[in-house]
Amino acid sequence: MKEILLSAVLLASLGGCVPTEKLPGSGGTVIQIEQGTVGVYEGLKIGVTNLVESEYTDAAGVKKKGLMAVLTLLLDGNPPVEKDVHLHPGQEAVIGKYTVYEEEIQGTTRGHITLRVR
Repeated sequence: MKEILLSAVLLASLGGCVPTEKLPGSGGTVIQIEQGTVGVYEGLKIGVTNLVESEYTDAAGVKKKGLMAVLTLLLDGNPPVEKDVHLHPGQEAVIGKYTVYEEEIQGTTRGHITLRVR
């Protein structure tokens, strides 16, 4: 009996340690970027500034609380174009010829994101 209870406590404590939200997309190139670093796709640099929990309204108009990625998009050019965006899984941002789709956010401290770039 003690072994079953201990197993249940261990499983409960392991679950939910790292908040994760995922809304799979399709097409494009999949890129995973850690918080505090920059990913590069062709002439586009994507900086992951912060990962936080926040309230937002989804595409259907429903208020939700979930994870949000704060990104800085930098498009090479003369002059270069910079855009700061806040994305939840399932949202996308457009800069120049690129569309950046937020597929997954995992964690808020030292976490990472998964994007699809088209």
